[in-house]
Amino acid sequence: MMQRLFEAAHAHAEARRLEIVICGAQYTAVALDDGALGLALAFERGAAAGWAGRSALDALRGLLSEDEAARALGLATANALAPREGEVEGDALEGLTLRATDRVALVGHIQSLAARLRPHVASLTIFQEGDPAFGGRAEAPGGVARSDVALLTGSTLVNGSLPELLAAAGGCREVALIGPTAPLWAAAARPPVTLLSSIRPREAAREALLARVARGEGMREFKPLIAKVWRRVEG
Repeated sequence: MMQRLFEAAHAHAEARRLEIVICGAQYTAVALDDGALGLALAFERGAAAGWAGRSALDALRGLLSEDEAARALGLATANALAPREGEVEGDALEGLTLRATDRVALVGHIQSLAARLRPHVASLTIFQEGDPAFGGRAEAPGGVARSDVALLTGSTLVNGSLPELLAAAGGCREVALIGPTAPLWAAAARPPVTLLSSIRPREAAREALLARVARGEGMREFKPLIAKVWRRVEG
């Protein structure tokens, strides 16, 4: 997906420059010269120095890197560049077709999402690397393969696990790529992905959001400043 994402965003990136790059303890943020802002979860903290004023295409090339900090920068840039046409404001669950008999796999623990999901499905299995309460990265593909619905956080793009998970999700009825790191580029998505869900900064919230990223804060602190959005992916 990274190659397709690079190809989809390439032409848009050529016309834009980076205004601000912040590498926080949890997220990387990119603000473009047209005011657009994108975020990506960063497992490795990159270096922000020297990026301001450079072409957005330079940062976008990080999508193709083996370095996780560079991939996070590339994803944040792609998210800032993502087109808004066709997206719907609302939570990912609003865009999914869920059944009471569904077995659901959630790769990347989003506590609030899990709490709202459980009453509506037959089972929910969560995979979160480094948390003994849940399955780990090695168990996630098997769990996805046994599911009817797979919810994969955008962090799987940063850590490189997404290709294996999508290969395992071939039998799923719904496969959603979700969270603030998930790119809203339908042109980059292919089956089995059926839905993309991410965030957009609210009007006039850009500076406050950048400040919170710089302080190392996360989604709990971002919530008043962002809107959740989603779009369906046509097969």
